[in-house]
Amino acid sequence: MSGILGLMRRRSCLIVVVCLVLFGRGHNFLSQEITVRLIDIHSGRPLANRPLDIHFRAAPTDMSPWFEVWTGADGIAKVHVPNPTPSQIAVVQMPASPALYPCIGLEFVDTEEVIAHGLVLHCPKPPQGCPCKFRRQVTQIMATPGELVEFARDFHWWEKLLRHVWE
Repeated sequence: MSGILGLMRRRSCLIVVVCLVLFGRGHNFLSQEITVRLIDIHSGRPLANRPLDIHFRAAPTDMSPWFEVWTGADGIAKVHVPNPTPSQIAVVQMPASPALYPCIGLEFVDTEEVIAHGLVLHCPKPPQGCPCKFRRQVTQIMATPGELVEFARDFHWWEKLLRHVWE
């Protein structure tokens, strides 16, 4: 009788180990959540209650729909990653009121890299130019695994004026 109980215990342990291996790795088998942190380029503070457009795509020609999320009081928006995990993600600041000037244009990044290591989106260096001046405290911001950090700033008064003229 003790031999049967020992065999059942071994099988139970084996089942538990298999479940931990399969489901403990998270991003390979289960859907994930990515956090997007929106930071003010001048102060380094989080930008609360701001709309963001999120786009996932499996291939460069993929036309998957965009969806909208809002940052919370802490400047963080939570994004559910579809399963299977798309290869790329892009975050765009929506031109809603109060509008923000995006410091980075539309840039697709590797979803797995964001999940595994996190990513801080910095402006490309010249000759492409940069629409925002990155302050020293902002350049030292680090991302945690599963986090995408994006920067923005308020429009200058003259940009607001020109925006109304062009509308």
